[in-house]
Amino acid sequence: MLVLLFSTESYSDTFLFSKDNISFGLRAQKLPKMEVENRVLKASETLGLQGLLSRRPGELSGGQKQRVAMGRAIVRNPKVFLFDEPLSNLDAKLRHKMRAEMKKLHKQVGTTTIYVTHDQIEAMTLADRIVIMKDGVIEQVGTPTEVYKKPNNIFVASFIGTPAMNFFEGKVKSCSKSLTTITLKDQKEIKLSSNIYEKDQDIIFGIRPEDISVNLDKKSKMKDFLVEWQQSDTRHGTIQFVSHCRQRGRALRASTCH
Repeated sequence: MLVLLFSTESYSDTFLFSKDNISFGLRAQKLPKMEVENRVLKASETLGLQGLLSRRPGELSGGQKQRVAMGRAIVRNPKVFLFDEPLSNLDAKLRHKMRAEMKKLHKQVGTTTIYVTHDQIEAMTLADRIVIMKDGVIEQVGTPTEVYKKPNNIFVASFIGTPAMNFFEGKVKSCSKSLTTITLKDQKEIKLSSNIYEKDQDIIFGIRPEDISVNLDKKSKMKDFLVEWQQSDTRHGTIQFVSHCRQRGRALRASTCH
């Protein structure tokens, strides 16, 4: 059995109590009353809904409505859940809370879940494996760590990660068994301890913001390196400082978390 769960507007019937919303599918199957009550009780305990079973949807918060909808799905004991952007209509703070609750629920229930989302943070937080698609075509399949550290192409590399990866175009100047020299468009050179490239090969060089550090020491040779501004980002539960820097017209992003 495949059970679907959509966004807030489809959570539940507006005139039913929470316990009746949760048991709706079971009652439609004409299951014994005692079995229905036992399943509803078990689901409500799992989702922390014991004190909300006598409330109607209009008396519930967005997160509570979401948990009622999840309970309505869980009681049917499906083999697969399909969640189609279930958190899209919640505010940012509540989405963060519900992501944690859904991760915990998945571990408790153990049911295979397909989760559709445009939010990369949700995907990276909740998934065991991620399928990244563009225009209906699968670009990459892998664990969150794999798609982050070893993206298959520029689309995946630029889509996954906040702030976004920095990209520089260049050409392989020389290569040996242990060292490759790449010349960027502004004629600066980067040396890599790798021999997987060929001489004169055009490449796009990508660097994650967290792999860049800004040296503001007075002894630094990079006198023309300017940190233009900073902003904080707390979406990951930490304070992330994002520096937008510029050197001779080339912009790049660097970040650190505290």
